[in-house]
Amino acid sequence: MLENEFHKLEEKKEIRTTISQIRKEIKKQDSKKAFLELLQGKESMIVAFLSDEDAKTRKNTALLIGDLKLEQAKDALIAAYLNETTLYVKSAYLTALGKLDVRENLEFFKNRLLEVKNQQVPAEEQKHQGEEIRELNEIILKTEGAKKHQFTGFQMPHEMLLLTNREQREVTFSEVKEIGASVQRKAELHPLGVLVFSKEVTPFTKLRTYRELLFPIHTNERIPAMPHRAAELLWHSDLYAFLTECHEGDAPFFFRLEVKSAEPKTEFVKKLGASLEKKSDWKLANSTTDYEIEIRLIEAKDGSFVPFLKLYSMKMKRFAYRKNAIAMSIHPATAAMLMHLAKPYLKENAQILDPCCGVGTMLMITRKGMANQEKSSDGSWFIYAVFSAVFASLTAILGKAGIEGVDSNLGTAIRTTVVLVMAWFMVFVTGEQKKVRTVEKIELLFICLSGLATGASWLCYYRALQEGPASVVVPIDKLSMLITIAFSYIVFHEKLTKKAAFGVVLITAGTILLAMM
Repeated sequence: MLENEFHKLEEKKEIRTTISQIRKEIKKQDSKKAFLELLQGKESMIVAFLSDEDAKTRKNTALLIGDLKLEQAKDALIAAYLNETTLYVKSAYLTALGKLDVRENLEFFKNRLLEVKNQQVPAEEQKHQGEEIRELNEIILKTEGAKKHQFTGFQMPHEMLLLTNREQREVTFSEVKEIGASVQRKAELHPLGVLVFSKEVTPFTKLRTYRELLFPIHTNERIPAMPHRAAELLWHSDLYAFLTECHEGDAPFFFRLEVKSAEPKTEFVKKLGASLEKKSDWKLANSTTDYEIEIRLIEAKDGSFVPFLKLYSMKMKRFAYRKNAIAMSIHPATAAMLMHLAKPYLKENAQILDPCCGVGTMLMITRKGMANQEKSSDGSWFIYAVFSAVFASLTAILGKAGIEGVDSNLGTAIRTTVVLVMAWFMVFVTGEQKKVRTVEKIELLFICLSGLATGASWLCYYRALQEGPASVVVPIDKLSMLITIAFSYIVFHEKLTKKAAFGVVLITAGTILLAMM
């Protein structure tokens, strides 16, 4: 496929569509590598299309050069960018240049940014001007890094919203009241949490029962779902004055937009970000990666938005005690809330088990550090264990269905024969049969003894299935886990933590309850 597309370019056939198709295909790393091999020594062929009379071809060519990271095309891209008269194409050159090493051209991009900002363009072209400015900002940001602002604190009291679950607002409110009136000059319940009025921030950064600390943005009216009007209201609010009051530094504030609404507002967010940059004369720069602040719009019942500000420049160390944060971790604010609610019922120095852990087995699975990882540390063992459980359940269900009118010993023999054939089939498929002679005698002895134990277990198991209910037989059979754990602890010296031991107790208790039903 790529070879055909490459030959089309060589023959200059359907250039625009061919380049677009190539860009789609090289998203796969293998395809990209294959195309670069085809292109080796012929890179100038691609570069030549930057001079094509078709604007979209020039745009796609620039983007392709960026995708391929053709460093040798950098000067040609800069020259094409400066000579380009079609505004919607200019940003494509900058997108491509942003993927190349342009450190030596940094001053050029800084000067160009000032030029573009001061350009007067027709209203219909302002969108493309904004895109060009944004791309220039991204190149500068990527090359020299963001100039961070330093949070310096407040000179006067400000409102702060401690965002909580609506039903637990009183818990956070009680914590706030304990701080003292000299710090929190005013505190009241808010539909989204607890609203505090204070000059001091540090005391509130130590509370753990709220989720986020936000600052209300005061506007003349609610923010409508109209990008340009929303940008105007935000810029004429107290937003920028607030930012400059509590920060040092004269660089633009890099922000991201977050809209909390019932329906996705992707287009609204995109247009609002661009409009706000323009309104602020790029004192506020939209960035999805290296941002210092977040402008959050929370949808009201009437469809308008209430604006808030989140400061990432303000260091929050509320949960610095956490050693690990994994995907299934309980949110630390939720954990703090649970502890606060449980406090009246606890003894001094009491230890609490996570009440949200619903299965005893999960208590036995511990996340080991990288230094102590064993051979199966990639987690594949867990997948096999799950499949083992699935097939084990099918073994019991299908066995129960098939053993009704058959002698249990005969049923076991038939099943064992099938297992035997299947096992040896897998040995020959994987080519492991050659290793039979290399098995140590002592290991062979234990394997044989294990086989005898398995046979005895199956004979008893099928007899129990024949006469008893499968829902009870299976859990009782799994009590063998207790013997396995004890043996592993004594012989193999596998550690059994308190958490794991408690998990065993839960599983055992559950099995006993099932047997008694």
